[in-house]
Parts: sequence; C-alpha cells; structure tokens
Amino acid sequence: MPTFRTARAADVPAIGKLHYDAWMETYRGLLSEDYLATLSPERMATIFARRAPANLYLLEDGGELSGFVLVGHGREADLPPRTGELCGIYLLAASQGQGHGKTLLDWAENRLRGLGYRRMIAWVLATNKKAIGFYEAMGMHPDGKTQFANLGGPAMEIRMVKEI
Repeated sequence: MPTFRTARAADVPAIGKLHYDAWMETYRGLLSEDYLATLSPERMATIFARRAPANLYLLEDGGELSGFVLVGHGREADLPPRTGELCGIYLLAASQGQGHGKTLLDWAENRLRGLGYRRMIAWVLATNKKAIGFYEAMGMHPDGKTQFANLGGPAMEIRMVKEI
C-alpha cells in the first residue's frame, strides 16, 4: 500500500535515482539522447541536496520510492506576490494512473497555501503533452508565458498557473 511522507536528508540519493529514472521514462523521445546520456542519479541528487526537505514530499510503494513533489517560491520577476512554484513532480510510470499524481499535487497546493501562497505555477516542456494534460485536468492552465531551457539544445517550456 502506498505511503506519503516528507523527505529527509538521508533520502537524497534515492530521490536522485528516482528523478533520473523518471527523466529517462518521461523525456526519452522529447529530448536528445546525447543530452539524456549526460545525466546520472548522482548528478540529479545534487539538485535535491540543496533543497529544504520540508518542501519535498515522497511517495513510497512497497518500501521503494516511486514519486515525489517539490515546491518553492516563484522565481520570475513578473509573478504577482504570493506565487509559489511547483518545482518538480515526478512519478515512475508504474505508479501512474492510480491517483498518486493527484495526491502529490494536492500536497503541493496545501504546502504552498500553508506557506502563504495564493497561486501556483509550474514550468512544463511544451512537447510533454501528457504532463500538460495532467496539469489541465488538475485545474492548471497556460498563462501565455514561455521560456527556453537548454536541455541539450533549446527546449520551449510553457508556464502553467492555478489559483490556490
């Protein structure tokens, strides 16, 4: 039975591995193979080693990490005050379609609301139609803002938003 909990510092290596595995499942075919080959679980773990564990929530199934969500402050200058960011939400393919993504997103909204935020944004790869569909089903919508990310070449991202 799946369980959900706040992350601990000791979870960082497992989070890095899950993040890597989820990227390989999600972005194969959307990003270049050369770029994906530069990634590793250790490299991905460095992203989370600097984050506050209280803003990182984990899904475990059978004692194994199968998903996580990370929130923080919205980083763009054009954002209205009290805007938080869904910095990442990842769920292994084997755990998708069971309501776990919604549970993780609900936690993100509640965590941001508890920190005083009133809206939430997320940056999504414009070619990731599955993620865009998920966010739209959860009440988010594109706000017209785009940016390029260097993910082995220019990759367009769209910003999605939701009042929380």
